[in-house]
Amino acid sequence: RRRRREEKREGGREEREKEREGGEREEREEREREEREEEERGERRRERKRKSGKERRRQREKKKKEKKRGEREEERKEREEVTERVDRERKKEKEKERVA
Repeated sequence: RRRRREEKREGGREEREKEREGGEREEREEREREEREEEERGERRRERKRKSGKERRRQREKKKKEKKRGEREEERKEREEVTERVDRERKKEKEKERVA
């Protein structure tokens, strides 16, 4: 009878220890899961910031290229106008020489 009572007591103690260990394990797993999630959120936030920075840089470069293209276009138009004017003047000169 005494042995049975001791075994019962031991069994109860073991069960309580298992429960306590199980609870601690669950708490630890929960804490680790939360830490992982927090890290992932931080990672996503950093990624978004990096991408937005990349995007701003890309837009800035695009704007610069557009400006340069516009400037080149203006220069080309000016050159064309100058050559047309010079051609007209030459033509007038030749016409004057032919008439004279």
